[in-house]
Amino acid sequence: MNDLIFTVPVSHKDLNLNTTELVSFAYDLKTKDAGRVLSNTGGWQSNNVDLTDLTLQPLCIEILKFAKDYCDLVNFKKNLQILLTNGWFNINGYKDYNITHDHPGCVISGVYYLQSNKDSGGITFYNPSNIIDWSWPDHIKEKYSTINSNTYNHSSIINRLILFPSWLKHSVQPNMDKQMERISFSFNISITT
Repeated sequence: MNDLIFTVPVSHKDLNLNTTELVSFAYDLKTKDAGRVLSNTGGWQSNNVDLTDLTLQPLCIEILKFAKDYCDLVNFKKNLQILLTNGWFNINGYKDYNITHDHPGCVISGVYYLQSNKDSGGITFYNPSNIIDWSWPDHIKEKYSTINSNTYNHSSIINRLILFPSWLKHSVQPNMDKQMERISFSFNISITT
């Protein structure tokens, strides 16, 4: 019998929202908001948006529903209050990316893709073990798996919602599409009793 311990829960769900309206919302916001630089190298990241805006409500509802399922998956207590703490838009052009980071002070973080294609680059998650790459070097692996890899890449697929622990280190790959900007909505969730 095998015990797979300390599993890192990364969950995704494909939604069926009208991304066209959200893309327009992001571009309109960019004309009014100079944005900020946190983990982004190039591209534009908005400041935190008003999560009560009517345009964002369908997305926020879906995020909170999926967050409840996520809490069930990781066996958090029932009847917890799940709060969408903050959210922001990212618009990344050619070769724009985000450096490795995490989201301290939160419980669950996530990303939702509004616009992308096969060359837009996705999100890379890093194994929490900071020694796996030298302890289990590549030359001893028959094939890579979610157990023995030091990174895991998740594609940026339109209408895909991804949730992960806020403590999980991640980066965003460069957008290698010269024509299309990758647009995503990132967010943090806190949980209270």
